[in-house]
Amino acid sequence: NMGEANLMYNISKVYIDSEEYRETRGNGGPDDYGYIWTDSNDPEGPEYSWRDISGLGTLVDFEHNDVGTDFIPLEFTFNYYGVDYTQFRINPNGWIGFGDDNEEWQNTAIPSSDAPRPAILGYWDDLRPFDGTEGGGDVYYYSTPDSLIVWFDNVIHYVGVNNGTYDFEMIIYADGTFLFQYRTVSGDTDTATIGIQNESGNDGLQVVYNSDYVENNLAILFRKIIDWVEIAPTGGIIPSEQSQIINIDVDSDELELGTYLCNLQITTNDPVANLVTIPINLLVVCELPRIEVSTDIVDFGLHTIGIPATDTLVISNIGFDPLTVFDIYTDNMDFEVDTTNFVLEYEENQDVIITFTPSSEGEIHGILTIESNDPLYLTYEVELHGVGETGSNTEDTEIPKITFLGNNYPNPFNPETVISFSLKEPGNTVLEVFNIKGEKVKILKDEYLEANTYSVCWDGTDANNRKVSSGLYFYRMKTRKFESCKKMLLMK
Repeated sequence: NMGEANLMYNISKVYIDSEEYRETRGNGGPDDYGYIWTDSNDPEGPEYSWRDISGLGTLVDFEHNDVGTDFIPLEFTFNYYGVDYTQFRINPNGWIGFGDDNEEWQNTAIPSSDAPRPAILGYWDDLRPFDGTEGGGDVYYYSTPDSLIVWFDNVIHYVGVNNGTYDFEMIIYADGTFLFQYRTVSGDTDTATIGIQNESGNDGLQVVYNSDYVENNLAILFRKIIDWVEIAPTGGIIPSEQSQIINIDVDSDELELGTYLCNLQITTNDPVANLVTIPINLLVVCELPRIEVSTDIVDFGLHTIGIPATDTLVISNIGFDPLTVFDIYTDNMDFEVDTTNFVLEYEENQDVIITFTPSSEGEIHGILTIESNDPLYLTYEVELHGVGETGSNTEDTEIPKITFLGNNYPNPFNPETVISFSLKEPGNTVLEVFNIKGEKVKILKDEYLEANTYSVCWDGTDANNRKVSSGLYFYRMKTRKFESCKKMLLMK
């Protein structure tokens, strides 16, 4: 304090990605756990980008317009309020849950122990999807190892005092973030609860309750912030010509590697400088070697006995010190690797080619072990899986024992790739290609097929035989009793 009067001050923290401390529509939080939300109307918010799962999603059949589904498996572990969940349920009243079902159709403010919990409430209201005789609109879900999309496709409000039609989707990601997107909403839009809450119902984050907020082409992103800065003291009085030491402690235990920023906002009674902002910049690194592997499971799918197939595993060093891989080996001779030792500097990568040559029919499992100087993962294991099938080039070939969609080969590919599948019984079979937006690119097969093993080549063209752009694509196979979808990458 360089003045003659007492200086009064107070210090608050504002994390760079959490302007949520502003009391304005477009953002909110954090709750006690640390979740914040921002919408697409906020300059720092998410971009609205609808993920279309038309033709990909599984139709949900509700037994009652207030009763949710049984548990459905997730293809990844979703950490929500510090608890890991591997299954979910969908309730027709506009929410996803990870615990008991809740038949309450009359929404309330949250957090509340009477509301669905633990739950993600995309649009909790008295909704009524079509049940075969009454209601309107359908609900679909589409799950991948990276995300889950639940789509309420033009679902109507239970007809009565309030009415409306709502087209929205809830997306949860494997990294723990989740997104609500509202494509079109009409009618009464001020009768719902939008937000999240934990298992106990004592912590949550309410975006809106029975207020006019949701609109067309709106996106709301939820994520967790970590309070990594501690300040002491946070306020006080400094007499004239004296000073105060402020202790700042930083805790990076919960932080990933990367750069972080927190602004300290100091408010004072100094009329010239009543608000001073001091940024705290933090770079979290790992000085030790740190191994990162592109996947923990490599599934080769169905392949003919004796015919080799390959897949690629990417090993990276995200630590500062050199990573030495001493050895890579498998416990099953049906799986082989082309590289067994190398050294990686910081942020360097190494492709490891795994070759699967099935020697027998049926399921084949193995473990790939990586030995390195990473002190946390001296040995790192990757699961290997494939299915061996007798070739189908002769008349005496046995009928496949399973219906199966294999991995395309090669993958990544340019300019073409081969997709193999087997049918244990005859029937109409559809094999289609979709882009990352869920738009159908091409139908590769749509016909009645006998029980057998088949291979189809896709040359990277659309339905009009025009070359498609590089990127991620999905191929889906459907029969009367079987449906499977897998990813492939076109690189040019």
